[in-house]
Amino acid sequence: ESAGGCSNYDTVGANPQWSITIGERPVACLVCLAQADARGTDLDGDGVEDEPFPIGLSVVYKRGERVRKLYASDWCARTAPFRNTREVSLDVTLEPRSGGATTTYTLLPSTFEPGQERNFRIRVFSDRPVEVAPLR
Repeated sequence: ESAGGCSNYDTVGANPQWSITIGERPVACLVCLAQADARGTDLDGDGVEDEPFPIGLSVVYKRGERVRKLYASDWCARTAPFRNTREVSLDVTLEPRSGGATTTYTLLPSTFEPGQERNFRIRVFSDRPVEVAPLR
């Protein structure tokens, strides 16, 4: 229910999402997505040790709103291609938009296919203060 997969699927909006708000100046950010270590587990019961899911991370401009559907004009940065690895990172400079005091982007982590659930962690490192908050 909370693993909507990548933007190839209509369910992408079900993924957990966060807003990231910057001020009036560009902000260099390193955003990291790490999934829980699957080694030594067999959660699907098929008798084979689980492997990392293919994961990816996107920064999109939706004015801080939840992503329901993505258009080419929404993308700011993304990891590509999806990789079967424990962690991916995205080095991006977020630019102010629309002349306001703040600009809010949306962080969208995902697995490649819907239904692939695992605990994960997102970390944001920046050269200026930013505000990160979960989107409901």
